[in-house]
Amino acid sequence: MFNFTPFLDELYTPGQAITATATEDIKLGQLVEIVAADGLHATAKTPQLAVKVATPGAVAFGLAGHDVTKGGDLTVQRGAGRCFRVPAKGPHMAGDLLEVAEAGGFAQASTGAPVAQAIRNSEDGHVDVTLL
Repeated sequence: MFNFTPFLDELYTPGQAITATATEDIKLGQLVEIVAADGLHATAKTPQLAVKVATPGAVAFGLAGHDVTKGGDLTVQRGAGRCFRVPAKGPHMAGDLLEVAEAGGFAQASTGAPVAQAIRNSEDGHVDVTLL
């Protein structure tokens, strides 16, 4: 006979930041993706997620909440509906869907999975987004 829990154990609270281990140097505001090197953080009681700068077209896990060097703890901001001002190339119009670009940045969605939507027009090297 199988023994299972009849409800889901929520691992992370929606809209909350999650701590992950950086597998490379990561800058504030870069999009990150999960990598297979789970559990790099030796002092954690349970294996900790590991992340790297997201590659173009990747499914982003969240936004880097601060600068971190390889092996350090990174606060990953995530959660649909949360809004952030992030670095971006080119102008973006309110309503534009954005995907992961080079260096974990944002670009107009064309081939990858949309990860955010611009909430204001911008032309000056940043864009205000809401995460999808």
